[in-house]
Amino acid sequence: MQLDLKEDQSCDTLWTDGKTLGYNPSYIGDLNLPETKGTFAHEAVHVMLCHHTRRGDRDPEPWNVAADARVNQIVLDSGFTLPAGHIPPDRTGRSVEAIYASLPKRQPSDDGDKQGDPGGCGEVRDTPGKDGGAATKSEMAQAEAEARVMTSQAAASAKMMGQMTAGLARLVEEILEPRVPWRDVLRRFADQSTPSDYSWTRPNRRYLASGLYLP
Repeated sequence: MQLDLKEDQSCDTLWTDGKTLGYNPSYIGDLNLPETKGTFAHEAVHVMLCHHTRRGDRDPEPWNVAADARVNQIVLDSGFTLPAGHIPPDRTGRSVEAIYASLPKRQPSDDGDKQGDPGGCGEVRDTPGKDGGAATKSEMAQAEAEARVMTSQAAASAKMMGQMTAGLARLVEEILEPRVPWRDVLRRFADQSTPSDYSWTRPNRRYLASGLYLP
């Protein structure tokens, strides 16, 4: 996925923000080779699914839990091994947003939006802005476009090496050629077909005498 590897002893395990894959060498040193491969695959799938751009104003810790539940299902079904204690995979096929919404509400803590690795095998962080602060909407959109390009190139390499599983192939297809939900299409049609020249700013004078305030 073309992520820049960075040794980072300040993190507990691994992390990615869509640009960098940071890792604690002490943590990696305690894993066997299959587990190391699994944790790196775990971080790569976070980027494939753009978890580094989709959090919005959601709580970082349960967001990581929800993202791990989604990612671990893909990683394990693809034949990788994860370290013991990882977040159980969610096999319902739900999106990370739907999984997040189903989690118990967490009480706010004193550490604010401090991010960590509740899943124990790699966290996902928000993509940074150019100045190192929070990314703007345009920067988020650019990060998502870059992730799709990296995903396409990685998938092509995997196919050439004969290492693309059927499940990953379907996932890549969904990422690169997403289907538009029929509800969204119907909503756009209804919005375009409904008159929008009404305004509450200027009430309809014909009904004011009856005490009715209408557009």
